[in-house]
Amino acid sequence: MFHKLNPREKRWVEETLRTMTPDEKIGQLDCEFAPRIMSDKCDHRAYLERYPLGIVWIGHYGKPPHGGMRKSEISAGITGPFENILRIPPLFCGDYEAGLGEEIEGFTRLPRMMSLGATFDPADCREFGRILSEEARIAGINLICGTVSDLNLNPGNPVTNVRSISDNAEYAARGLAEVMKGIQDNGVAACSKHFPGDGVDIRNQHYVTSLNTLSREEWFAQHGRVFKTLIDAGVMTMMIGHLGLPFFDRPDPADGRYRPASLNRHILHDLLRGELGFEGLIMTDSMKMAGYSSWFSSEEERILESFNAGVDFFLFPGAETFFRTMKRALKEGRVSMERIDESVRRILSVKALLKLHLPKQAPDETESFAAVQKRNRRSAERIAEKSITLLRNRRGLLPLKLEKGARILLLSAPDVPAAHGSMIPFWEELKKRGYEVNYLPFKFFHAVSMVPEAYDMTILICCAQSRYGDPRGFDSTIWPFMSAPLRRRLIISFGTPYYLYDVDSADTYINAYSNSPVAQTAVAKAIFGELPFTGRSPVSMPYCFRFGDGIRLGTTEKE
Repeated sequence: MFHKLNPREKRWVEETLRTMTPDEKIGQLDCEFAPRIMSDKCDHRAYLERYPLGIVWIGHYGKPPHGGMRKSEISAGITGPFENILRIPPLFCGDYEAGLGEEIEGFTRLPRMMSLGATFDPADCREFGRILSEEARIAGINLICGTVSDLNLNPGNPVTNVRSISDNAEYAARGLAEVMKGIQDNGVAACSKHFPGDGVDIRNQHYVTSLNTLSREEWFAQHGRVFKTLIDAGVMTMMIGHLGLPFFDRPDPADGRYRPASLNRHILHDLLRGELGFEGLIMTDSMKMAGYSSWFSSEEERILESFNAGVDFFLFPGAETFFRTMKRALKEGRVSMERIDESVRRILSVKALLKLHLPKQAPDETESFAAVQKRNRRSAERIAEKSITLLRNRRGLLPLKLEKGARILLLSAPDVPAAHGSMIPFWEELKKRGYEVNYLPFKFFHAVSMVPEAYDMTILICCAQSRYGDPRGFDSTIWPFMSAPLRRRLIISFGTPYYLYDVDSADTYINAYSNSPVAQTAVAKAIFGELPFTGRSPVSMPYCFRFGDGIRLGTTEKE
């Protein structure tokens, strides 16, 4: 990163590094959670004076922004409390995989990454990244940790799923490079994750050290190809997963397990820095995950192992523990100041590339925040509308042609979350069109199936997401739905694209990939023929559907 700087920026990096105290250097390596720092139980000024952090993770706290606010007011409320306390400007970061609106109310909530993959349009990928960077800058955020670069090669993987753009390496690499460029060409750093690639194991690295079990040849053709493309395109940060890579490593002699990349110098130094040529920042994923915390007997040992393996900064180590560990390690010679300076120089170089060393510029207020909200929401709507994928329409049920006042049973599968209104927007869209809609949890289906003639249409909605248990949301209670003598039935997955495997006899089936409000509205419009089905599946499911499959309906384009 240092060689990319101009002479003035290089001087700032070296002069800053020369004048930093040991605590300031240690602080550059620590990323902590802003809401915890800003809680009522914490004096944030005293905290930052004691622990001069270099990086702050921004989650939702304080009053959310609204359209009537000026952009300067928004950043003042989100990142402003940290200004004028820290001598060295911090990086502000967060996941925001589905837009800032996923974590901070008032910003745009984008469809999931797999929705983006389903449009098969590189321009959508670039626009996705542009929206992320534009809204990040308004919030004062300068590092997006949400470019999930994993390939969902195993439909049973519980971590990746709709967070991934595809299972096709060449296609994923092109799309993710466009997302990254959309972010970084607009003055915000992007992060690729989770190196060396999740999506192969059926286990969850939040609970166990999972594995990428591809052979060397397979890995370089799959995940390696994606990461190398992003590295060559200039991605500034790489988040390391708590997963092992057997083809590149040996089992730990103590217990036979494969050490995760986040604790593995062989993988970080020899593979990532060496063979792939990555020069940017290496960060850990959350240190609270069991795939990481199950190693060694103490947090102190894990920190030192990771740092000496090549990690530049740590996600949520706990400032008190981290500073105590690093200070003691320096004193005892288990960590060298030269090694600390190596990482600090990289971090300062990224800050210089992002112009954080320059006086803060007032935001351009010529376009109101309300106008930004409206414009970006429309982009989110377009992406959602283009992504809706029709995989089954055997009996020609779609587009739906129901008489006004028709009775619709809307069933929510057991995997549909109850929080935050969940599928209320879809329910409201159906009612808006003049139908009598009964919205029920699936547990009541047995009772209503006894009178199948009571409803003109039955729609089953599923929302299983990759983060919760089995990604397909499989539940044996769904089986009766397929055998009940219903007049018309439609199955819509607003989450995992693999649900069709469990309901293979379905005649009419849609993948929407996301239960965001814009996706729910898009599905409603599509099923009634108000917009065409143009989405294509960015993943495949053996014996079920292939990469690129999708029935084009309501369009004159060739299939």
